[in-house]
Amino acid sequence: MALDVVFKHPAALRKLRRNPFFVLLEGYCQWLLDRRYARTVICSQIFHIRVLTNYLVRCGVTEPGGIDWDHIQRFLGTWLHRYCGPQGGRGGQRKVIGYSVTSFCRYLTASGVISQRPTVMLPYQSLLDEHVRWLYEHRHLNARTVEKRIRYVCSLLDWTGANNTPPYKLPALTPRSLQDFLLQRGGKPGSAKAVEVACTLRVFLTFCFERGYLDRNLSAAIPCFRRYRLSTVPRGIDDETSRRLLDSIGRKDPVGLRDYAIVMLLYTYGVRAEQVSTLRLSDIQWAAGRIRFPPIKCGKTVVNPLTAEVGDSLLAYLRHGRVASPHPEVFLLNKAPWTPIARTLVPWIICNRIRKAGLAVPVPGARAFRHRFATKMLAEGHRLKSIADMLGHRNIASASVYAKVDFPMLEKAALDWPEEEL
Repeated sequence: MALDVVFKHPAALRKLRRNPFFVLLEGYCQWLLDRRYARTVICSQIFHIRVLTNYLVRCGVTEPGGIDWDHIQRFLGTWLHRYCGPQGGRGGQRKVIGYSVTSFCRYLTASGVISQRPTVMLPYQSLLDEHVRWLYEHRHLNARTVEKRIRYVCSLLDWTGANNTPPYKLPALTPRSLQDFLLQRGGKPGSAKAVEVACTLRVFLTFCFERGYLDRNLSAAIPCFRRYRLSTVPRGIDDETSRRLLDSIGRKDPVGLRDYAIVMLLYTYGVRAEQVSTLRLSDIQWAAGRIRFPPIKCGKTVVNPLTAEVGDSLLAYLRHGRVASPHPEVFLLNKAPWTPIARTLVPWIICNRIRKAGLAVPVPGARAFRHRFATKMLAEGHRLKSIADMLGHRNIASASVYAKVDFPMLEKAALDWPEEEL
């Protein structure tokens, strides 16, 4: 019995056996063991699931066949809020219980106890689908950009209370209301998020005008936040600080081996965070001594020689830090179910390691290593075309910003200050 393996205390086992959903708890415990979850994590999750089963008993559901998505939605949306209180409970209890219930629902779906979760259709789903097609066909945006734009459009439509009937209450929009939305949801004026939200609104309002949902084009009502190209100087991490950061990472545990290999890749090749998170085992060509990074943001594939330091760090992680997994990605989470790391985790790892080492970095994150790599290549005399190729840029103009950090060359190009003739 799986529960007998996890729970050692007889009183806890007696309580679980009296639970009307004991069979589901037993199967869920075995499901977690097969995925190599830690015993303490399984105990915590089973305890949280008991909160759900107690709620089901209160609702009159005493058999597994009576569970449906309506009960789970009411539990997560209403009852759990009352159970944990308005502040979420001690230690974020509402959040951890919700996570355990979500994991339990995945087991119920995989075992066939409940059907797949029904797709929630938004009231304005038809307008959203039409806008997505328009972005692909007329703007030729990639999937990641479309996903980000749609998130802001949904926020606007929810804010306006759009319905499922054309013109979806869009004629109620006014220049003043759009500016109020931008100030409330766009973040600090002039920030990168505000610029992105403003661009999304202008594109969406142009689409609504072309399709006849608006009688006038309100895109001109969205203010333009002026941001000058090449107005800043790239600030990276210097070599001494990079080495101190690498030396501060302990390599006696799997997490340290993984983080050291990630930092070594960023330090050596100046790649993006997403290129590290999507790196696959097949991209490391051990026999040929090469490493391949996939293209990101409409760039091109980058193939670099596999240096000895990078090879040793990757080999140490693959042998002693990475668990056996069917996933082809190199870097995995350090906890079960050991799925590939997300793109957003790489900058968090860098910032966390910099904070623990007590280092001062102008712009902490994965991009600091990219700026350091390009600046170092420029100082060594490489041309901008070579730098663009190494960074994976298709357009050399994308690497032109690094010409500003070549201060010796800029000093030669500077003109003498004119003297006043008397």
